[in-house]
Amino acid sequence: VRDNLALAQVTGLGSLVAADELRVEDNPVLTGLPGLTALRTPRYLTVGGNALADLSDFAGVQAIDARLTVRNTTEMTDPAGLTGLMRLGGLDVYDNIGLTSLQGLSDASAAGGISGKVEVVGNPGLEDLRGLEWVTWIDGDLHLGTSSGPSRLTSLDGLQGLVWVTGDLSIARQRELNSLVGLGALEAVGALRIDGTGVPSTVPFSLTGLGTLTEVHGTLDLRDLA
Repeated sequence: VRDNLALAQVTGLGSLVAADELRVEDNPVLTGLPGLTALRTPRYLTVGGNALADLSDFAGVQAIDARLTVRNTTEMTDPAGLTGLMRLGGLDVYDNIGLTSLQGLSDASAAGGISGKVEVVGNPGLEDLRGLEWVTWIDGDLHLGTSSGPSRLTSLDGLQGLVWVTGDLSIARQRELNSLVGLGALEAVGALRIDGTGVPSTVPFSLTGLGTLTEVHGTLDLRDLA
């Protein structure tokens, strides 16, 4: 469902239960998806460039086995509504200028972890990661912040439950992020990369918060940290 300039509602798909890939993108006046409430198992679900306020029209979705992408939203302040989700294969949240909270993702707490890459970058109004407290493991990479676009994470609050990441844990530091507090349960990562490129050297940074980390299986790269 893409590039429909006048589409305000999606109806008529009330029997759709499964889809390999569902993309609801770049429909600037789209405010509702009442015709998709029967959907249970899309492998890929992408939502972006619409006027949706949240993800409540996907409350019946039980599994997204490949990836959930929320991108380029303006009206959505919180991706709430995935109350039925029990399995999540990956998460991309990027370039959402209206997003101020991830608290709504706590609706997906039954999943327990994420079996793929997680990327939260370029969301200029997002200050923390609260809403992801249920994520105890990530079977893939975790990328936070961005060195090239707007991001204003001030803390990693919300990741207190995260114990292991099989891939890279990569943090492109922003001026407001001055420690790793919030990763207090983390025990093992595939690699750890923290890049402070572009942040003035007068802004102090501390590695406080990694007191339980016992294993870095690959690269440990701490770059340009004040």
